[in-house]
Amino acid sequence: MSGQIEDGYLITDSSEKIKIRGSKSQGTGIWKCVPITSSTGVVVSIQIKEKLEEMNPSICVGRVTQITRRNTILVKVSPSRKIYFHTSSQFTLNEVYQLEFEFRDLQLHILNAALLRCS
Repeated sequence: MSGQIEDGYLITDSSEKIKIRGSKSQGTGIWKCVPITSSTGVVVSIQIKEKLEEMNPSICVGRVTQITRRNTILVKVSPSRKIYFHTSSQFTLNEVYQLEFEFRDLQLHILNAALLRCS
């Protein structure tokens, strides 16, 4: 995500304001973040991991644990973290995917998904 950090919030380039959890980062730049989403798929806060020199694709790997009728899926990306994504694609419950996504309108939208075969 890119934007300016002010008073514990990231103000994105498109003027969205997102609460930052547990970070002392400051300034303007491109930030590698871990999003925290609500059950409706809205990004409610982020954890800043580091400042980047250039924009990189947003990618994660996780298991689909819930598919809703609102075109959202719940993906378990670590033992303690689940994230909601918006999608127009079909997914299979309990399968592991590599997801490329973008932040838009305070939500995470899947651009591409690749099913990973675990052996």
